[in-house]
Amino acid sequence: MDKPIQNSLFLKPITAEDINEINKLDSSTGPNSIPIKLLKMFKNYIAFPLERLFNLFFFTGIVPEKFKLAFVIPVFKRASQTNVCNYRSFSLISNFNCLLERLAYKSLIDFISYNNVYFENQFGFRAKHSTSLATISIIDKVQNAIGEVIIPASFS
Repeated sequence: MDKPIQNSLFLKPITAEDINEINKLDSSTGPNSIPIKLLKMFKNYIAFPLERLFNLFFFTGIVPEKFKLAFVIPVFKRASQTNVCNYRSFSLISNFNCLLERLAYKSLIDFISYNNVYFENQFGFRAKHSTSLATISIIDKVQNAIGEVIIPASFS
């Protein structure tokens, strides 16, 4: 990193407009959750209260215990179903928590992008930086390195 970041890390305040992210949530529900179909139907009515609530969470750093609950489901991966190592856990969280996480993630990514904190070769979990681009970057670096190799006179 060339220069220090002058801004403190913070999550930008949520707006009622940000609550439209609710449209991107899937239909799975975790504990203490209201069906997503119902939330989408009434999002215009719940946007302002959710905005105030989520901003309070961001400002205080305190999230209620009910938001931290999840249904943990074992999902089979491969091989023998009798071996517990062949399962991975999958957590179903409440739709409100899912929305809160999505908005926190979006805010964090906005901060990282705005302050150019990304490592130039960061490809994973970054929009418009696919594994194809990572492969092209590696190939380009290898080709440049090969071009810079000095061949001894005895081999020319």
